[in-house]
Amino acid sequence: MNNKLLLYNIQKFSVHDGPGIRTTVFLKGCPLKCLWCHNPESQNYTKSISIRKDKCISCNLCVKNCPSTTECILCGKCVEVCPTIARVWVGEEYSIEELTNIVNKDKIFYEESNGGVTFSGGEPLIQAINLSKLLKKLKLDGIHTTIDTSGYCSKEKIDLVLKETDLWLYDIKHMDTNVHNELTGVGNEKILENLTYLDDNHANIWIRFPFIPGYNTEADNIRSLGKFIKNLNTNKICILPYHNLAEDKHDRFEFEYKLKGLKEPSQEELDRAKEILLEYNLEVQIGG
Repeated sequence: MNNKLLLYNIQKFSVHDGPGIRTTVFLKGCPLKCLWCHNPESQNYTKSISIRKDKCISCNLCVKNCPSTTECILCGKCVEVCPTIARVWVGEEYSIEELTNIVNKDKIFYEESNGGVTFSGGEPLIQAINLSKLLKKLKLDGIHTTIDTSGYCSKEKIDLVLKETDLWLYDIKHMDTNVHNELTGVGNEKILENLTYLDDNHANIWIRFPFIPGYNTEADNIRSLGKFIKNLNTNKICILPYHNLAEDKHDRFEFEYKLKGLKEPSQEELDRAKEILLEYNLEVQIGG
């Protein structure tokens, strides 16, 4: 059996993916297609090729060396011959042992800051079987573990990692399932069911609300979100302001970015959303 995980990045000394200083491990593959996706390189379930057009010198070696006459078949020939590294592979397999060693190298910083390791994506629970094996090893080493998830998965996958996960960062994009489907490509029924399931199992959860101006920031949606969370044991929610740093990334992976030109939210908009959520006696923070 392949005891490996497919990653596209490992970020050390992260302070935005849970408490303290953390190592954030980004896994490939995601069942959602959010309009504002900040990590389009995570969407494919396999290795992909990133194209930096600003580095391309139009030498045409990629075309000349490609065995396909119709479309890219991801053989990697173009990566091999590119003289300016305009084309690079995104995605690398790591064994459980390799990742255990990488994470443990910064254990002293986790201990000093009450930090640990966060598994993000993409959707990390797509690789739940091998992720559960890695989590077990890390817990034996005394490392705090966090999973950053969309919640769109089976309960069986949640059960695989539930006991070894100290904290869940759980995204809620919209409370109306039809709008959620328009924004992400899937409805929210399974997501809300899994959130309730985690809460019933006494999981430690921080709700995260991506704040996308004009798409999910209407007061009625925020109130629906507040009402839903109020009925859970968890009461912490982080408002994550939209940023447009992903536009260039979408170009590199030849994905259409449908929110081009969308302005980042003002502090006034963020403060108003916080005020609404505070009405439901929640612990609310902007960012995180």
